[in-house]
Amino acid sequence: MSLQSWYYYVRYQERMCYYTVIDKRLKLIAEKNRHKPHFIYIITCKENNKKYVGMTTDFARRRWQHLNNLRSNRHQNTLLQADFNKHGEDAFIFEVLKEVKGEKEAIKAEHHQIKKLNLLEDGYNSYKMIKTAKKRSLCAAIDHRLIDIIRDEARSSGMTEQEWLRIAALEKAKRDGLL
Repeated sequence: MSLQSWYYYVRYQERMCYYTVIDKRLKLIAEKNRHKPHFIYIITCKENNKKYVGMTTDFARRRWQHLNNLRSNRHQNTLLQADFNKHGEDAFIFEVLKEVKGEKEAIKAEHHQIKKLNLLEDGYNSYKMIKTAKKRSLCAAIDHRLIDIIRDEARSSGMTEQEWLRIAALEKAKRDGLL
């Protein structure tokens, strides 16, 4: 095997270890968060009465994330972003609809609210948003709930997300005897 081939083989193995570690740590964290209380929340635009329903384990943080992304004109939901730009921040109301115990129940409750309010046809949870959403990065392509889990775990450990992921990958490589 040539030196260049060996280099690419080693890089490939490092990437596979990295992704395996991330998968395992995310499963552990998801298991830990499974029984936490979840909040079903709604964002309503007072000007056109369009709504968005979501779920989170920390409503204050999730509200801040939405507003921060909307203010900096980089929200993933392009329909919500367009109305925010048009009507301004004061036109939007953030409310908790209910608290649910456990992630599975929260997902069911979120889907129930979306169907009940007909938001797939007439709201910000719309099929139109899915078609127009732009994936700007790998993080945008990953389910936002997994990113929230990584962010929460890193913060609780007093690290940045990158540091937490790097340490997870190194731990996996050591366990597998690669280091």
